[in-house]
Amino acid sequence: METERDLKRALIDRWTAEVAKIPSVVAAWLEGSVARGDDSPGSDIDIIAVIEDAAYDRLWNQERARLLAPLGECLTLHNQNFTRVLTREGFIVELGAHPLGKVPEISVFDARFLFERTPLSGYTPIHSPVSGSEAWPLARPLDANRVRGVAHNFLHAMAKTPRPFYHGEPQSALFVLDRTRMDLTVLMYWQRGVRFAKRHKRFSEVLTQEHLRDLRETRLQAGESPDDLAAVARAYLRSFRLAGKLLAALSEKVGGGFEAEWHGRLLEQTEQRLAPFLQGDQPGAEAKA
Repeated sequence: METERDLKRALIDRWTAEVAKIPSVVAAWLEGSVARGDDSPGSDIDIIAVIEDAAYDRLWNQERARLLAPLGECLTLHNQNFTRVLTREGFIVELGAHPLGKVPEISVFDARFLFERTPLSGYTPIHSPVSGSEAWPLARPLDANRVRGVAHNFLHAMAKTPRPFYHGEPQSALFVLDRTRMDLTVLMYWQRGVRFAKRHKRFSEVLTQEHLRDLRETRLQAGESPDDLAAVARAYLRSFRLAGKLLAALSEKVGGGFEAEWHGRLLEQTEQRLAPFLQGDQPGAEAKA
């Protein structure tokens, strides 16, 4: 019985054999986990084609379907600067391209050549990344204004936290808690200097062990029910304490932006407002303002 890797290999071989026949495609390589050989079910197939400069615009921008045809029947999910398709086998394939003249300017990580008519390996920087911040740096540098903006968003969220509790809406409270956890993850990525959500399938390769422990603490704990508003309230408070810790570290790094006094005071006020739920009471829903 064919394994998923066998099916992927067959798909890649079929694509390579056909695309190598196009004279203006001078090379192609795999990137990521498939190139490294440590892919698992659900791993994307990331392919880069290198096209002669004179043919690049025509082939990539006007006749891209020629490069996709060897994949067989597929559904296009994204088709702008790169193309993402879902194949009939259930694989995600992401196809990108570079003009030959631009290849020396790019950084390529974890690559394995499928073919090369022009010997690119002599001048293309193909190597494994030293760190996530090298492979996927922040799109723009952090500064005090960015930290301040995010800190203010947390204050806004914290001030509104009690509403779903007093309205008797545990699912609404959980929804906002999930969004808060996402915002906390953004701060962790910022601390690492990595563009948000890169390598999210392997957090342990991007975030620190402390980050991972802290994220676990923001979840409901073992044995707690999502319908238990006391448990949800405790998770909220742990999350906002963690926000203060992360924002303080970022603020120190960039020279300001986090107003710790405001955060601490509102955290105390929020805990007071959630006190009835923390004590196991279930106040009736108040009229919505």
